[in-house]
Amino acid sequence: LYVAEDQATMLLKHGGRIPHAIVLNNSRSEYFLMIPNYGISRPKVKQCPFSTELVLERGEEWAKQVKTRYYVYPIHLSQSFIVAPSLSASFYMLVLRLMAREYEAAAKILSTCSTDTSFTDE
Repeated sequence: LYVAEDQATMLLKHGGRIPHAIVLNNSRSEYFLMIPNYGISRPKVKQCPFSTELVLERGEEWAKQVKTRYYVYPIHLSQSFIVAPSLSASFYMLVLRLMAREYEAAAKILSTCSTDTSFTDE
């Protein structure tokens, strides 16, 4: 995998308002969205109470609770949607979309957040 050349176009389409996402590409022209798995929070700004800015919290406490430091979401060949590689990746993307106030995108992800097995600690 390497950094895709058409970064801006693909990020606008699939990354939305997630500022720490990066688009990767492989030799078969498949695209992937890579997002670091950190705790996130929204800074409190008096002048802009409905901000979509996100701050990554790179603490050891978060790192102890997760199995991976980043998620790599394949972008479908039609480039219409991304595919979450795991249930935890679906939940993380859901939280990112909600915190970015992308409610329509979050609603689409919500339908993928199901399992017929027990939840893990992650």
